Amino acid sequence: MKEEIIPIYSGKPEDFHWVGFGSGKGTNLRECAKIIKPVLIFSDRPKAELFNLEELIGIHHKSLDGYKICGSWNKAKGNPELEAEYEKKSYWYNQFILDALMYFKEERRINIDLIVLGGYMRLVKEPLLNAFKDKIINVHPADLSKLNENNSRKYVGEDAVYDAIKSKEKTTCSSIIIVDKKTDHGEIITQGPNVMVWPEMLKKNIDENILRGYTNVHKEYQKKVSDWPALTTVLKMISEGRISLGTKKVFFDEWRRVYIDGKAMGYGGYQLSKIMIDEKFKKIIEPKIGFAIIIAGSSSDKPHIEKVVESLEKYEIPYRVRICSAHRQPEKLISMIKEYNKIKGLVAYVTIAGGTDDLSGILSYNALSPVISCPPNAPNYSCLKNPAGSSNAYIEKPENVGKFIAQMYAEVNPKYKELLQKNNAKNIESLEKADLDFQKKYGGV
Repeated sequence: MKEEIIPIYSGKPEDFHWVGFGSGKGTNLRECAKIIKPVLIFSDRPKAELFNLEELIGIHHKSLDGYKICGSWNKAKGNPELEAEYEKKSYWYNQFILDALMYFKEERRINIDLIVLGGYMRLVKEPLLNAFKDKIINVHPADLSKLNENNSRKYVGEDAVYDAIKSKEKTTCSSIIIVDKKTDHGEIITQGPNVMVWPEMLKKNIDENILRGYTNVHKEYQKKVSDWPALTTVLKMISEGRISLGTKKVFFDEWRRVYIDGKAMGYGGYQLSKIMIDEKFKKIIEPKIGFAIIIAGSSSDKPHIEKVVESLEKYEIPYRVRICSAHRQPEKLISMIKEYNKIKGLVAYVTIAGGTDDLSGILSYNALSPVISCPPNAPNYSCLKNPAGSSNAYIEKPENVGKFIAQMYAEVNPKYKELLQKNNAKNIESLEKADLDFQKKYGGV
């Protein structure tokens, strides 16, 4: 007998409403807002930086000072009487939040279909959990599919990434989970792409301060290449009614099964799907030496794309053009890169993205071939501010892209070398002719 499966959201995408909870900078909520605007942003810190984010300006804000109402858990921890008092205050704090959400819902005459915890540093308690059962999700920065011998989760809590690296895990990844009563315990909906740990950190006897310093850098980079793609993918899929939960605890008698488009997932949830590349494309690219793949964030970049194409055709560089938004289609982008990485032959990527150019950063970190950023709204210096590990070049004028790629591969492709020499000679010839013409016209005495 098949189990009943219940969608997290079953309405129309245009009627979907979500609320974001955050405590700090709010970068997770910012990325979600690029996909679907929230109806409300809540924080336990009245002066949280997230309220100043450009992407969240104009969104309704609400804050309740968690420290003033609940006090400090660190001070209460270890003292049973203080712990009990903190728990009682925390319960009522969550009730106050729920009351505020219900008032907002009634005032606006809308449903709240999902709550997204994006860097929210307080535990969600029963008043809120009961009211929004299976409708609260959280991004956890570690691989929650890894278990201890007793089938408990191995990397939970604030130090999860540090614990994973200290345990000599070669990669880390984010996990998007349903929030329940236990810490980092709910069902895994999706896991983001793996991020490799720097091999030096896997050696024995690494100083703790060095390890913690590296962990902070690693976490910041993982946000961009794993946390954000996974979280935004889940948000979009829930809004489209594509994610459901089973009713039976089938994994270790502890967790229910997640369904995507009616298809049952394993314990680790949805692993971002692969995009197969057609065989015709492989036959074109593999024999060639020096191939360009243009990836633009939007079809509105067509005039700029055409200028890049023209520069490639000048040097007879074969190419393919793809449209893929790093913000709206992170799942597709990661899958595309994985498949292109399997193809033999020399490839150069050209990214065309306006605004905040996350396309170049994600691509240059994950791709095995060089990436050239050529923004349509130059100068766009966001292309140059990617963290360590992203190695994209920057070319402002699309007319120069073709020559750059031809120069990269000239030593292994005689055709490119010949065309470079021919074009250089043509330019010099043009200058010499202009020199003679100007001497005749403006010879003076």
